[in-house]
Amino acid sequence: MRIVFRYLKSYIPYLIGILLLVGVTVVSDLSLPTLMSSIISVGIQQGGVEHSAPDALSEEGYQLITSLMSEEDQKLVQSHYVKKETGSDPELQKTYPLLAEKDIYVLKDVSGETRNALNTAFSGSSATLITLGKTMAQGREPDAAASSEMDL
Repeated sequence: MRIVFRYLKSYIPYLIGILLLVGVTVVSDLSLPTLMSSIISVGIQQGGVEHSAPDALSEEGYQLITSLMSEEDQKLVQSHYVKKETGSDPELQKTYPLLAEKDIYVLKDVSGETRNALNTAFSGSSATLITLGKTMAQGREPDAAASSEMDL
């Protein structure tokens, strides 16, 4: 046994490092359910996300999300969002600081029924974007099966 310890003596710092990393991994794995529970609890207690349709979008975000919508949904969104030019409205800039740097699209005042229709349009295109992102993250091209998955 002494012979084994004599050979292991030079590797003690590595063994200690491995044990510390394993300990960190175990603590992380065991705390993950608690963190997820907190996220869900706080989200439910605060009411979660009220609307899928944002109050404002950057120009790039607007173009991306509308490119994933049906023509009908695009027309709905175009009729209820107004483009604000960079620096055009100092009062609005207080609410949306990005307006100082970029053009943005801002939601007009809408009724509850229109808001629900916009929520439906945005939730469908958001789901498509998420599915597309997952497909790309897996390193494969979107195929016919994935395309049919995206048509919600």
